[in-house]
Amino acid sequence: RAAGWAVVREERSFYVLPRAGHHVVLSAACPHEQCEVVWSVESDEFLCPCHDSRFGPEGARLEGPAARDLEQLPARVEGGVLQVFFDDAGTSA
Repeated sequence: RAAGWAVVREERSFYVLPRAGHHVVLSAACPHEQCEVVWSVESDEFLCPCHDSRFGPEGARLEGPAARDLEQLPARVEGGVLQVFFDDAGTSA
């Protein structure tokens, strides 16, 4: 991440959903209070461990205090490397 004159390395979690011909990248941060969601194989959905929000396999909000879907992040493949764009607030622009 570039911030002014500094270049800072940060770790951010996201999920890559392979689709025919492209990838869909979802932020792992729950839109309610930014807790990291986890994938549940048993229920085939993303679950927020903090406040029990639930999201479908494409990131759509199913229930809970989260008011919106998981955020889809802009991404591209360049030189065989997946690049994901985050803005300074930790979400996509």
